[in-house]
Amino acid sequence: MAREYRHMDGSDLDRLRDLDRSERVITAYAMEGDELVSRTVGWDIPCWQDDDDEHSYAHMIDFCREHMVAGARVLGCLTADERLIGIGAMRPGLETDVAQLAFLHVSRPYRRQGLAAELLVQLTDRARATGARELYVSSAPTESAVSFYRRTGFSVTGHPNAELRALEPQDIHLRRPI
Repeated sequence: MAREYRHMDGSDLDRLRDLDRSERVITAYAMEGDELVSRTVGWDIPCWQDDDDEHSYAHMIDFCREHMVAGARVLGCLTADERLIGIGAMRPGLETDVAQLAFLHVSRPYRRQGLAAELLVQLTDRARATGARELYVSSAPTESAVSFYRRTGFSVTGHPNAELRALEPQDIHLRRPI
């Protein structure tokens, strides 16, 4: 299948509707002190909704747009027929020499095909070009997300970014040198 990775601008963000973010989560992680602990859960994460809450398309579009205004570079993966199947956003300047992987999603039918890894590689290259020496991510606590980041060189940080920790206290905060 032909895929194209390309820069996305604000006018492209409505394409988020193409993504199926749904997932059945059996294992999730939590931090207990400095230790990452797994637990069994039974979460059914639905697609983003049309309503106006934190899990709506409108909220996700606004989230990406706010990061773009703050300097984030957004990269999309599209099919030959222009359907968005993956998207990631990297915001430089989270801290001195630290960029943030602010957003990374791959549509359910396209997972485990290397799209997230390729988005991460390209966003890491862009972060490095801005002078970043480290990449930071505040990951959903799901096994799939945390395991992906750990496989790609991220480690749980003992020094989470205070702003992101306050915004996302249930997330797993990880860092990786680049």
